[in-house]
Amino acid sequence: MMEPHETNAIRWVGMQLGKSSPEACIEAVTCFLAIRDIEYRGDILLKNLLSTKRVQLLAVQDAVLRFLASLPHQEWTVVGCQFLLEAGGRWNAVAVASLLDKVMAQVGGKTLMLAETCWIRSVSPAVRALASNGPVMIASVLNDNMLFAAEDYFLYDETRRCIFCWADEWEADQSKEIWRFVPSNPNFTEFYILSVYSQEYLFASDVAA
Repeated sequence: MMEPHETNAIRWVGMQLGKSSPEACIEAVTCFLAIRDIEYRGDILLKNLLSTKRVQLLAVQDAVLRFLASLPHQEWTVVGCQFLLEAGGRWNAVAVASLLDKVMAQVGGKTLMLAETCWIRSVSPAVRALASNGPVMIASVLNDNMLFAAEDYFLYDETRRCIFCWADEWEADQSKEIWRFVPSNPNFTEFYILSVYSQEYLFASDVAA
């Protein structure tokens, strides 16, 4: 059970996470770290913070992720990411998983093991691919058609990039069926689709093939 002064501190930190400014994040981190015995109970207090209705309903996601990334112990960052991933709801799983992916690239030992366990258990394969810019294959909901990069003879105007087509049957050929999702904004809400084979982006064109 939290003491009165801890409850007040958690409430104030939650209020700061409702603001998008970097200054508010710094104040939130400073206040959180000032809680007594934070070194020994940081993970528990972090869960208490993230489970408050103020944070669940009113916090700005970017502010929360910035707060987690600013904590002095990356194990706490992993704990926070796992809490948000399991809570679901309003939290963008791709953005949270992206932070988790960055942590995994920086840590080792126990923290890395904790992060990898969270990555496997709490992040779906699709979200992993989006968060880590991993290679994927894209299939149509109708007939499971595979998206692939067309050969050069599909060029139009002879100088413009190749068209990308659907094929109902496909045999792997030089990674032409492999794609990557590249974030188009820092919020991980929109993505470009990049062909691994041609290193060109999928786009909509009003020019007839």
